[in-house]
Amino acid sequence: MSFWIVAVSLSALVCLVLVFGAARQRGNRSAALKAMYDAQIAAVAQDHAKGLIDADEQSSQKVEIARRLLSESSAQQNTARHVALEWGSALAVPLVALAIYSKFGAPHLPDLPQEVRLAVAEQNNDIDAMVYRVEKHLASNPNDIQGWQVILPTYVSLQRYERAAVAYRQLIRLSPPSAELQAGLAEVLTEGNAGQVPPEAVEALALALRIDPKSPKARFFDAVNAAQRGEAGEGIKRFEALLVDSPADAPWRVAVLRRIQDLKAPSARPPALTEEQMAAAQGMEAGDQMEMIRGMVDGLATKLEQDPNNLEGWLRLIRARTVLRDMPAAEQALATARKTFNGNASALNDLNGLATELKLK
Repeated sequence: MSFWIVAVSLSALVCLVLVFGAARQRGNRSAALKAMYDAQIAAVAQDHAKGLIDADEQSSQKVEIARRLLSESSAQQNTARHVALEWGSALAVPLVALAIYSKFGAPHLPDLPQEVRLAVAEQNNDIDAMVYRVEKHLASNPNDIQGWQVILPTYVSLQRYERAAVAYRQLIRLSPPSAELQAGLAEVLTEGNAGQVPPEAVEALALALRIDPKSPKARFFDAVNAAQRGEAGEGIKRFEALLVDSPADAPWRVAVLRRIQDLKAPSARPPALTEEQMAAAQGMEAGDQMEMIRGMVDGLATKLEQDPNNLEGWLRLIRARTVLRDMPAAEQALATARKTFNGNASALNDLNGLATELKLK
């Protein structure tokens, strides 16, 4: 409750400062009007003394000056009538806020201590608290491989790809050489980079394929990387080789087939990074890299406006918008894609499946 008393007090203080400022401004304006009136009257008197105007003209000018001053004063008086309202508002805002909190809030309850929140995290399904508890443990026990294994899938499901990459790096450090871990690192780095394979992911893929040349995930993202370098033919070749080696019920077959179809349709190809762009991206700050990625995603959106029947392009755009945390744009893209493919059961099934995966409406 003490926090809310302080908050209301600060709100009242801010409102009072604003009201005092307005009142002071009005006072300054009144003083300025009075000074201007005196100066104008003195100037008229000087003109009369010098013989520039006669007595009648002097009297006429004084009347005009007085009329203008009266008009300004009247306007100030009208403004002054609002002073009471200003003061009333300044006092009412914090009082009303306190009254609403007292009725609908819980001022009688103490703050929930962190230890208590963490202790009941699992009972309350408090994901953030559970993650924090594991992170706190790992900060003191960075070599706890089981802890990193526990928190990794949570990071991925929450799309916290930067933290997932940290978990993969720790698992790689603590585990024997593993193609699965290296390929997983490449995947989260790519997902966190709006679907573009960054240099660290390329290195991880090379290590994964050196350990296990048949690793499906490593081969998949290696083919993606080839396509993004502008080598569409090589990307198709690698995807088709992976398809040949994949079991008929392999869950990644659909994604591979889509990639092949995408690369064989020039208008559907994703924006590729040139060697110059990749070199420039490596020297950029993280924020600049994201701006470049956003530009490429916007370019894909522009292509879809020209060729709206490109299903794979829509799927990529929706996922990219989600990775960039631009959820309104992702939902808008999803709605546009659904409208475009209305009546196409297969396409709508793909779009709805992606929407479910990304938790979009």
